[in-house]
Amino acid sequence: MNLINIGFSIHRPEMIPITEKIMDKRPKFQIKPGRFSVGMIMEAGPIDVWRIITDTSLWPEWGPSVLDVKCNDRFILYGSKGSVRTVVGFSLSFTITSLKKEREWRWAVGGVNATGHRIIPINADCCMLFFDMPIWAIPYSIICLVALNRIRKLVNSILK
Repeated sequence: MNLINIGFSIHRPEMIPITEKIMDKRPKFQIKPGRFSVGMIMEAGPIDVWRIITDTSLWPEWGPSVLDVKCNDRFILYGSKGSVRTVVGFSLSFTITSLKKEREWRWAVGGVNATGHRIIPINADCCMLFFDMPIWAIPYSIICLVALNRIRKLVNSILK
């Protein structure tokens, strides 16, 4: 049986059995070769969380570094392009470089491969959301923790 540990994990299960450890609402961390991930339990189904993280109109609400988004696609698709205006005032172009519907999307921002956004279903009403980043970007995980908490609040306000 594959379980994600409270601490660090080096595997990527498709479904996670519910255990007390998993339902613990503290952040979870994973290390894979060249990548670092931080995640949290979301008390909403994977499809609902997917809608929130792929809706570009909501990115400024949960992304601490995002003030505004310009994209022709409200809900991102593979290859979607646009720009994000950052909290420091400048805009950066982005491209969605990978997308597995209702599971994961990755993007390049300013031409640099940036974060991945990964959902692991637990059941129809609960999932884990992880942000993946290159090891060199571990300090950015603090921003990702803020984003995860904001997404959790959005999930509760929009869906409950």
